[in-house]
Amino acid sequence: MATINIDKYPQLSTICWNRKARTAEEAEVLQLYEGGWRFIEKDNLTFEESALINRLAEKYGNGVLNV
Repeated sequence: MATINIDKYPQLSTICWNRKARTAEEAEVLQLYEGGWRFIEKDNLTFEESALINRLAEKYGNGVLNV
């Protein structure tokens, strides 16, 4: 499982503002997105971040983002 740098993705960084660790495993990142989705500014997602979310949902969420 790959480790993701939280600070590389602006919206992820925003929802992890109070998290000391700045990296997380992929499955955990999907959980962070799902749990903090109401705080995500969807119009401000970069192409890379949107692709990351889609990839994680496919890999760990059976193609579903539970939001």
